[in-house]
Amino acid sequence: MSLASIKTNTEQYILDNWTETPIFWDTQPVAGTDAILVKFSQVDRDVYGLGDGSGSGRKIDYTAMAIFFYGSNTLKALQYIDSMNTLLECYEFDNTIYSVGKPDGSGGLDLDNGVVEMKINYNSQTFN
Repeated sequence: MSLASIKTNTEQYILDNWTETPIFWDTQPVAGTDAILVKFSQVDRDVYGLGDGSGSGRKIDYTAMAIFFYGSNTLKALQYIDSMNTLLECYEFDNTIYSVGKPDGSGGLDLDNGVVEMKINYNSQTFN
């Protein structure tokens, strides 16, 4: 599986299953609205040999995405985070494992327009 297909499949899964807010992909949401913004921040691949001299190897593809949650208050943003964690815990596609979202440590950011922004990092590994 290619790294592009991992990104595409993950985006489609979120698009098909997320119903709580509008979704924005790599572009800023409309100011003052509850929404999520999904950004893939890294893709990488490790290749390692099978040890049989064949030159064949196994691959582990890594993807990371940051999801920004925009809510009318901190509690609402946290509820969206809980919902996304539940959604991604259920995601299975071609040997892909997602970690539960981890806060980036910055807490909620009041955007001064009635919306709070919170960022969560998600990582995945796909074994080929």
